[in-house]
Amino acid sequence: SITVFSSTFAMVLPHKEWALFFESVHFMSTEWVLIYLLLFLEHYIGHTNATMRTRLPFMIYAALSNLSLFLNCIFHHVVDCERIVLNTTEHINKFITKEPFYQTHLYFCGLLVVIILAVMTEAWIRSPKIYKKKYSWGLLIILLTIGVEVLCHLKAYVHDFALFGYIDFAFL
Repeated sequence: SITVFSSTFAMVLPHKEWALFFESVHFMSTEWVLIYLLLFLEHYIGHTNATMRTRLPFMIYAALSNLSLFLNCIFHHVVDCERIVLNTTEHINKFITKEPFYQTHLYFCGLLVVIILAVMTEAWIRSPKIYKKKYSWGLLIILLTIGVEVLCHLKAYVHDFALFGYIDFAFL
């Protein structure tokens, strides 16, 4: 997935400009992964209340956010980075987020995750007993992923391990 690769490249690249570019791609692709995960989920479960018209504002916002994230490579207004020495031969990039631009990205992604969780919960409640197990696994994975996401932010981990949960959820 572009999201995982860009996050990994951003962490290890020696040049700040490239690291910031890939970190911006990581943020951009995270937004789109969540949007398309929501659209797929709504289509899969036959959620008739959500149409492309109601999701269009999310896509427009993501496009504007992506423009801002692309410009971050020049202005460093969303995230910046510094090299951290791990030992004599290994270095890693630590990313420093900046408010309010990073916060808007974070809240947008959080909103998408809450909507995905609500759609999954509704599907679980309305589904026949035979499908509850499948939706239960999906809910469990998304809840564990949210927990990992919160832990990554609270502990200020260099790598966002929650990405793997979103990918696992998409394959479920």
